[in-house]
Amino acid sequence: MSLFKSTKHTEACPECGAALQIKRGKQGLFLGCTAYPACHYLKPLQQNSRILKTLDEACPNAKPPYNSNRAALAFLLVAVPILTAILLCMKKARLRKVLIALNAKAIN
Repeated sequence: MSLFKSTKHTEACPECGAALQIKRGKQGLFLGCTAYPACHYLKPLQQNSRILKTLDEACPNAKPPYNSNRAALAFLLVAVPILTAILLCMKKARLRKVLIALNAKAIN
């Protein structure tokens, strides 16, 4: 076999004879017929794996599982000060409007 010759081989669809093409779907990679709307043949490329042995101890390099409480706390630590600042700003703006209205009534 030469390095300069193409080693690509095409597999024919057993149903219609058209070429099969590698595609990616929800279940992983598969060979699908290039004449797809007319022919629905497909052949999965990834086989279902099975567990050979379960280990009693955890891997020392594994990351700890995602903690949703930690994420919620991080969100609150960021969101609460921002929301507080926004509410204070809104209160100040309302207070300014009231003072301006009172000054306008006092002048008239």
